[in-house]
Amino acid sequence: MIRPETWFPLVRAAWTYINDFGPDILRSLDYWHRLQAEARPLSNAEADTRFTAWAADPENKVPVHQLTGKTTVNWQLLTFLIGFESRKMAFFTKQNRAGLARRAAAERLVAEGRLRTSLIDGLCEVTRPDDNRGPWHHSLQPRELAVECLALRNACYVFVAALSMMRDCEIREITKDPLTEYFCTPAVKSVKRKLDPDLPTAHWWIIAPVAQAIETALHLSTSDTLAFAAVTPRFHGRGFTSQTAITCFIKHVNRHRRPPALPRSLSARSPRTCSAGPWPCSPATIPDRESPSGCSSSTQPPEPWPTVGPRATWIMTPPGPASSTPPSPNVGSNG
Repeated sequence: MIRPETWFPLVRAAWTYINDFGPDILRSLDYWHRLQAEARPLSNAEADTRFTAWAADPENKVPVHQLTGKTTVNWQLLTFLIGFESRKMAFFTKQNRAGLARRAAAERLVAEGRLRTSLIDGLCEVTRPDDNRGPWHHSLQPRELAVECLALRNACYVFVAALSMMRDCEIREITKDPLTEYFCTPAVKSVKRKLDPDLPTAHWWIIAPVAQAIETALHLSTSDTLAFAAVTPRFHGRGFTSQTAITCFIKHVNRHRRPPALPRSLSARSPRTCSAGPWPCSPATIPDRESPSGCSSSTQPPEPWPTVGPRATWIMTPPGPASSTPPSPNVGSNG
């Protein structure tokens, strides 16, 4: 059995990523995809016209990031914001006077306070160790977004494995449009592999947060069929390896925590089947709320799942009349 000191922080961290940070990550991803789809190759004259019009709108802000502790304009992202596809950043080049003049114009906007550190505004706020509140991520831009999409996908896998009682191979078989009802109860359908060569479609009863995790994984997936797959072109060749998803998620959550709330690694099996514990971990620690997890490492169980909102129908649907006795769902290796 996994000790409570490990189990509750792991599940809480996964849920925090899915419920609190997930909407920001998905919204940023959609916005970045839209910027890339709308950007077009332009001549310098056309790009100058667009840049002038873009700079004239006080609502537009220059994207900046921190490099070696210095605030620097993200020139590549800025070209996409003005609708100009130029991955070589030739428009803002330092090699001619026109490029230097454009750089100077953008840097003047930064000096005036017209800057942004993330693709989108209104990121989820967390309470920092000094009791001040601020966004959970300092710079959610394309490079950082790719990393956070990977972490979110891993959080979804951890959460689904922890609360659905599905085997690893069954989670890996979840395809598009998997959410359904089974005997008037919310369920997810997949392929049952254990001791059944016919590979029948089976159902697992789930709660609303598990449905939300699966929908999030579907949103992230670049596969045409699978829910758990590569998440961005940057990590497309890496695909999805369930054996390392848990370890990668724990390392990501713990990267900025002092001390880490979760163990450094777990068995390369799903949380349901891990049995090599207990793992060494400290007792309840003060969470580093500035870190991506922002979740408590208390040994107390998580707060009750929400029963209101758009996902509530997954747990609020009353069961129908008991016209027949439902068969037992697949609930694990012993079920």
